[in-house]
Order: sequence, then C-alpha cells, then structure tokens
Amino acid sequence: MDREMKIRECVAYFKGTPGFDRLLGEMRKKVRSYGRVGGTVVLKELSSEERQSIESLFGESLTSEGQPVSIPLKRVEEALQRTKFAGVSLKELLEGYFDEELISNKEMKQRRSELRREESKRLDAEVDRVFGRLNELPEGGHIRLAVLAMDVFGDPHALDAGTVFGDRLVERLYEREFENGIRAERKRTAKDRLEVLLRAGIRPDDISSFVTLYGIVLWDEAGEHPAYRVHVDRGDIFLVSLSNLSDIVRVVSRKKQVYVIENQMVFSELCERCPGASLVCTSGQPSVAALLVLDLLCREECEIYYSGDTDPEGIQIADRLVRRSNGRIRPWHMGVEDYEASLSSKVIREERRLHRMDGITDVGLTEVCERIRKSGRVGYQEALLEVMAGEISAPGTKPISRSAPS
Repeated sequence: MDREMKIRECVAYFKGTPGFDRLLGEMRKKVRSYGRVGGTVVLKELSSEERQSIESLFGESLTSEGQPVSIPLKRVEEALQRTKFAGVSLKELLEGYFDEELISNKEMKQRRSELRREESKRLDAEVDRVFGRLNELPEGGHIRLAVLAMDVFGDPHALDAGTVFGDRLVERLYEREFENGIRAERKRTAKDRLEVLLRAGIRPDDISSFVTLYGIVLWDEAGEHPAYRVHVDRGDIFLVSLSNLSDIVRVVSRKKQVYVIENQMVFSELCERCPGASLVCTSGQPSVAALLVLDLLCREECEIYYSGDTDPEGIQIADRLVRRSNGRIRPWHMGVEDYEASLSSKVIREERRLHRMDGITDVGLTEVCERIRKSGRVGYQEALLEVMAGEISAPGTKPISRSAPS
C-alpha cells in the first residue's frame, strides 16, 4: 500500500472511531511541549466510549473505572505499530488528524518571530515610500493624509488610523522624533497621533477638530487676519477648525488675561457677562486645534488661566496643560476652596475614574485630588460663575489662581 494512502486511512480510522479525540488532543500538546513524541498524558473521568476505544487499541484493560489513566506516548506509538497501520508514526497520525505540521512550541515561537520580522521589513519598505513622497514636498509644505495615501498606495484610506500602514507610519514618526530628542516620551493618544502627523507635514482630518474663541485675534503671515478681526470687533463667539489654523502664525488676546474654559455653557455665560474679555473654550478634552491655539498664545505676553470641573477628568486636563505649557497655563478656581464651593450631589462611583488622578504633578491640583478622593463627589464650574465673572470683569483685578504651578 502506498505510504501516503496508509496515513490517510489511519487518520480516517481514528477520526471515524469515537473515543480517541481527547487522547489525541492531549498527545498533541505533549509533542508540542517536548518537541518530540515523549512524556505521559493523564486522562480523568474517562467515558465508556473513550475507555472502550483505548482498551481496543492497547488490547488490554485499563485501570478500574473512576480512576485517572496515565498513558505514555511511547506506549501508544508501540500499540499503533501492532495494528494494520504499522509504519505510520504517532507524529504522522497526529499531523493528519489535526491537519497541521506538528512542531514544538519553541520552534513555533521562532517561526512566528521570524514572520513578524519579515512583516516588519515589508511594512517598513512600504512606509519608506511614504517618506520618499514626503521628501518631495517643498520646505514647510504639507500634503493631506488621504492624498498621500492615494499617491503611494492607490487607496485614500491606506494610512487611516487602525490600518497596518497608517499605524506603522505613525510609529516611525514617533521613533524619528524620539531619536532626534524632539519628544521626551512617546504617547499613543489620538491627539498625539494628529500632532505627530502635522509636524511631519501631513494633514489628517482637519475639519472635525475645532476650538471656540471670543476676543482672540488670529494673524497670518500678512498680519492680522481680517475675517477674524471682524468677529472680534463685533463681539462674536466663533469656531476655528484645524484647517482654518493652517496658515495662522500668531494668536493674540485683546486682554492681558486669557481664560480657557472647559464647559461650553460656562464659556457662553462668561462671554455674555464679560464683554471684551478674551476666552477660549475647549469643550471638554482639548482638541488638536485647541492645543495649537494655546501653544501660540503661550508665545505671547499674556497670562493664561484654565478652569474646568473639579472631577478627575477636569483635573487631568488642567495638569496636562500646565505640563505642556511649562507652567504658562495656570489652573484657575480649581483649588480646595473652589471644590468645596462647587460640590454637587453627583457621586464618582467608578474607581477607575479616581485612578486618573494618580499621575497628577501640579502641587495645587494634588491637594484638591486628595479632597476629591475623600469626598467622592464632583465639583461643577457652574457653581462658580458669579465669582469667575466678577474677577474677569473687575478692572485691574488679578485672577485668583488657587493652584500654584509645579
């Protein structure tokens, strides 16, 4: 009989005979672990079907019912050679039964590691084409992400977040910046991804990222931007997208103090109560557009104050802005007294939310963090509207920053 045919018949017999599946599965694990046919498998609580099939293979009775059965793989190999399938090895039977090449776990890891290296090389070769296209841009030039992807891959979505090429491109950009000492650490937030792309001259989605401004003047290379000047003169609240900011080189406030507000309603109320003030609304977590505006404001001779809800998320935003601006942005009305004055009945029930305050570094903010942990409640900005509006409106009054920069 042809050897390959004998192996197929052997496999067909064991697949067609009930009671062998668990035994073969355990032996497969042993071969992978040892890298050879060896060792012993232990089967507990054998079914009558399993007992009958294994006893038929060995030609003798097993231990008494209810007792675990120890079966050396060598014994199965020897029993197999006494059947009509003599010449078929146990390894060949297992490979045919599970339709796979049976290799050791160590070799499997080595193969997977090699495959990952090969895949990494392939991805890098493709991403090198992206860098080649970027090198063709004029100094200070840019290209939209979808256009870049279409140029290089013929697919406008090939560099989207979550794709192998898109994620590898961002990883390479992080590596390049880290090696050049541009970044002290490599993060993986969506905002960091947008920022690293922008610094490389790649424009991702720049419409959905926006910031709301009041009393803030924008400048391009030609000088004060006339469109935004009209908004400021009229006392309008206006939205600026990341796309609008592409040619902006300066962001200037009308007043010495700029107030950055987390909450939209509080922002709108302050704009209404304090005409002529300079305010920025982040609408929660600052977008890339908001961060860009704040970065440009930090270059100007103005004082910048951030105020948000005194809850874990608001504290986290404040701390990040303090660190990002090297202390130029200061927390405003986010100290212990303000927290006590703004306490709500809302309880912070999720422990994971409280853990968000674990990495806070600003001295004043760490104090309020301790109070939040003890109280377990949220402090809302709305309760401080009167005092905030009073400070903004009072001529010559210096805002009270209840959290000292670290």
